[in-house]
Amino acid sequence: MERAVKEDGSIGALKKRERSGEPRVVALPSKARTALDWLHEESPFNATEDLVFCGDAADHPLNRRTFGDLFNRALARAGVTRGERFLTCH
Repeated sequence: MERAVKEDGSIGALKKRERSGEPRVVALPSKARTALDWLHEESPFNATEDLVFCGDAADHPLNRRTFGDLFNRALARAGVTRGERFLTCH
């Protein structure tokens, strides 16, 4: 069963299309799929049901706040100041 990480960090069902109720599908380039497969194989959490991008446990997802915190720390370590710029990780 396919799962998705929700805004609150929980794991649940995929988002559905409003009209049809079918799960939303996103095209994934073959190079991206190859990279994701490699990351999953290299991860210590590589069971079929484990997340590719996980926190400190296979069932603990990284969330928006995690990425923001890591991004801000990386900017600080690199000596980058935001100033008037709107910098974000996307």
